[in-house]
Amino acid sequence: PERADKPVPPPVVNAAFVAALRAALPADRLDDEARARLLHSHGQTTVDEVYQVLYTHLDRVADLVVYPQSQDEVVALVQLAAEHDVCLVPYGGGTSVSAALKLPAGETRMIGAVDMRRMDAVEWIARRNLRASVQAGITGQHLEQRLAAEGFTCGHEPDSVELSTLGGWIATNASGMKKNRYGNIEDIVENVTMVTPAGVIEHLTNMPRVSMGIEPRQMAFGIEGNLGLITRAVLRIHPLPEVKKYASYVFRDFQSGTAFLYDLTRAGALPASIRLVDNVQFRFGQALKAR
Repeated sequence: PERADKPVPPPVVNAAFVAALRAALPADRLDDEARARLLHSHGQTTVDEVYQVLYTHLDRVADLVVYPQSQDEVVALVQLAAEHDVCLVPYGGGTSVSAALKLPAGETRMIGAVDMRRMDAVEWIARRNLRASVQAGITGQHLEQRLAAEGFTCGHEPDSVELSTLGGWIATNASGMKKNRYGNIEDIVENVTMVTPAGVIEHLTNMPRVSMGIEPRQMAFGIEGNLGLITRAVLRIHPLPEVKKYASYVFRDFQSGTAFLYDLTRAGALPASIRLVDNVQFRFGQALKAR
């Protein structure tokens, strides 16, 4: 049976850090309530962690949840965490399937979960250059809605697009269903701003490619919060397609479907998205649709 009480251990409190943080940020940026701490301590689709929340307990829970609303607030937060030896874990949509949000059971220091979703602005759109600067806490659904209102799309569409965030896509090196047309996240992102304990890392100018020096943005892909907090990114965007067409094909067996995909790839005619599924997956999808 599911546990009704959902046990949450008392927080580990670094009093000096909390006092400094309360002095630096508005009161509504901090939450130490048990429910908020529990919700920010696991992936929402990581089966083992969800099972623990429902039926047993998590070994480690965040001690504080912070909701920054600006670049300056993130810088202040990271600096204070470094000064007081506090762990920070970035939190986007929480859709993690890879246990990226699992907190180490043996961590004795205070852990702060940093919910980035209040930083969700589209800062600017360069229509001529097909670029947009976007804060990292925006969800995929809201990003596409705001770009579509201006006649554009970024084209990144993972299964979690309604809930996952731009920063989460970068931090987990995400792939999307329309990668054939628009690329994976590393093909879409041109510049990344990341706040680290040593300072802010980003390109000072936005350029599609340079031939000298290192590219700071490369360090951001797949970091899962290990080096810093991603606060914004400059994206390559595209005009909305004039026409969208959908089609389905039924094959005699799975091998015939695989052969068709190989031929399609060699022909250079891949659509934006294509997926080969077996009968079990197909029927499961139809059952979900019927519900």
